[in-house]
Amino acid sequence: MTILYGLPDDISTTSKPSAEWIEFIKTAAPEQAGGGGIVEARNERNRQMELYLASNPEYMAETTVQVTDTTYPGASGYPLPARIYTPTPTTTTTTTTTTTTTAPTPLPAMLWFHGGGFAIGSQLADDEVLRHISHHSQITIISASYRLAPEHPFPDGPNDAWAAARWASSTIPHSAFYVGGVSSGGNLACVVSRRARDSPEAGVKVVGQLLAYPWLCSTRDHGGFVATLSAFEAYSDNVNDPLLAKGKLGVLEQVYGSPDPRDVDFSPLFDPKELKGLPRAVVFVAGADLLRDDGVAYWKGLRREDPKSPELRIWPGLPHAFHRHKELKTSGEYKGHLNEGMKELLDLNSQTTTTA
Repeated sequence: MTILYGLPDDISTTSKPSAEWIEFIKTAAPEQAGGGGIVEARNERNRQMELYLASNPEYMAETTVQVTDTTYPGASGYPLPARIYTPTPTTTTTTTTTTTTTAPTPLPAMLWFHGGGFAIGSQLADDEVLRHISHHSQITIISASYRLAPEHPFPDGPNDAWAAARWASSTIPHSAFYVGGVSSGGNLACVVSRRARDSPEAGVKVVGQLLAYPWLCSTRDHGGFVATLSAFEAYSDNVNDPLLAKGKLGVLEQVYGSPDPRDVDFSPLFDPKELKGLPRAVVFVAGADLLRDDGVAYWKGLRREDPKSPELRIWPGLPHAFHRHKELKTSGEYKGHLNEGMKELLDLNSQTTTTA
C-alpha cells in the first residue's frame, strides 16, 4: 500500500517507517547541503535539481504541454518569475482515422507555489509534476515564484502569493480557479484561499485547493481553536523525521523572521473564522512527517464544515518531501497521486456548477 485514504483511528500507526523507506536509507548517501548557510543550501538544492532534470529529459516527452516563462508584478512592484503550463490538444491515430481531442476553452487554472521552508527551492522543483498534472487533468497551471527568506522574511512571501493570485485570476483565462502547493507552498496556497474569502472585492474566486504535506502552523503554538483539531502527536511520533527534524523546522521559522505564531498569514490554522467558508481541499500528508498533523488538522477543520469534502490522503511510513528521492517507488507515483487529487477537485466543482 503506497497511499491510505481517510483518517485512521490511530494516526500514530502511520509513523512506522515503511519497508521501502527502511531499505532506501540503508544505502542512501547523505544529503549535501552546500556551505552550511540557508542561501548556500538553496543554491545547492537548485543545482541538484538542474542536474536531475538535465539528465532525465524523457519526462518532458511524456506529456504534451506548452511551457511559457513570464513574470508577474510581485507585492513590491518588481517582476517575479512565473511559469505557465498549458496542455496542448492530443491526437490519437488508428489504422483508418486520426482523432484530435481539443480541451475546452477556457480551461480550469491552478496557481501553484513550490516548497522549501520559505527559504529554499524554486520552480524547477515541481516542473515534472506540474507538466504531468497539466497534461493529464487538462488544466492550465501557473507556477509563481515568490521572494525567499532570509533576504525577504515574512510577510513578503504571502504578500507575493496574493499578488500572484490577483494577477493570475485577472490575466489567465480560466473556467475555474484553484490553488495548490507543497510544504511551505501549501501554506501560501491556504493564505491565498483565506484572503480570497475575506476580500471578495479582489476578484479572486478559489474553488479548490491541492495541498501536499503543507506547513500550516508555527512550532511554537498549537493552542486555542487549533487544539480542537489535533493534539499534534507528530511532534512526538516523528521528532526525528530524517528530512525535517523539529530543530530544522525551528531554524527555518527563525530564518523566516519568527512571525507571531498566531498571525494567520503564517499559521493558516489560526483562521479567526475557524476555517469556515474556505474552498474544498484535497490534502496529502506523509505518515512519518513532522508536519503530518498540520495537514490533518486543516482537513478536519474543512471536514467539519463539509462532511462531503474529499478524503484525507496519507503516505504511510514516509517522511516529509520523500518525493525528492527519485529512487523510491512511491516517489514515482507521487505525481499520479496529485493528479488524481486534482481530478477529484475538478469533478467536485463540475458537480457543484451543474447543480447550482
